[in-house]
Amino acid sequence: MFTVAKKVGFDQIVQQKMEQRAEKTGQQLSPEQRAQGMKIGVAITKGIFMVAPLFSLVFAVVISFLLWLGMNFVLGGTAHYTRLFTLAIYAGLPRLLMLVVAIVSIWFGNNDSFYIENPAGTNIGYYLSADAPKWMTTLGTSLDVTMIWMVALLALGGAILAKVKVRNSMILVFATWLVLIVVKALLA
Repeated sequence: MFTVAKKVGFDQIVQQKMEQRAEKTGQQLSPEQRAQGMKIGVAITKGIFMVAPLFSLVFAVVISFLLWLGMNFVLGGTAHYTRLFTLAIYAGLPRLLMLVVAIVSIWFGNNDSFYIENPAGTNIGYYLSADAPKWMTTLGTSLDVTMIWMVALLALGGAILAKVKVRNSMILVFATWLVLIVVKALLA
């Protein structure tokens, strides 16, 4: 949060989102509406940045529950939820690498082109042009090196903790992830 606030600024993030929304809808805001929108948008963005670590915990709770269901009821394993929760936390650590890349690019790169929803070049969507179809950008953004690493760790760790075959665990976890990616791309 410090890096984004110091080098990019919440005003730039909100202004970028407002411009994207205006391009999408085709309507322009009056100066008063724009100023009010900026004020509210900056406050909301700061709030989101402050509670972002809680989203990581909620994500780990949901992922570990889905992993517990898959390993125990689909594959017939014997994993404990608390151990799968710990696995979800540790498997998320490679995502920190993406944050490090984002921080380095913010400090040493061009902050005018910083895009908060895709801050680091660890995925295909980062390199697509701005006029690429939304579904393609969403699909490319989902194919992130750190996310693939995380999914592989979840599958491998889940297999070990549930005492099931690694192959079956990999198929279950990667198939679920791919279905989620396709649904996300279709909804974009």
